[in-house]
Amino acid sequence: MAGNCMGGAGILRFDKPDLFGKVLVALSHPVIRILKLTCGCFIFCRHDVFRALGGFNQDLFAGEDADFGWRLKRWAKAHAGHMAILRAHPPITSICKVELYGWKELLVLIFRWLLLRQRTTRDKKYLKLFYDGRQ
Repeated sequence: MAGNCMGGAGILRFDKPDLFGKVLVALSHPVIRILKLTCGCFIFCRHDVFRALGGFNQDLFAGEDADFGWRLKRWAKAHAGHMAILRAHPPITSICKVELYGWKELLVLIFRWLLLRQRTTRDKKYLKLFYDGRQ
């Protein structure tokens, strides 16, 4: 990474998107780029920055990628740096959770996380998509 880029992420691409998945990705890309959000399938940063931030928050059972991205963005700004959102070659991520649970259940979790982030990310009972053992 050249210059004052401290880290960043890539936009999303699903392996087998249905129509809803395609719409979700199309709507999320501008939001990811403008707000400099980090999605769990691809995050990068300089080693010294990762150490300074203390890595990922191990008290969180979900959303640790977003938490890290928010801290990275604040740290970069405080140190006259910036984050990059890579668009040219997005990593391909699986929609296996969607196939197992459906969009409705996944969206309920996302909205719950947006509205009650602290409670949701720190208690496995709200995160059955990750911890119920269904595969």
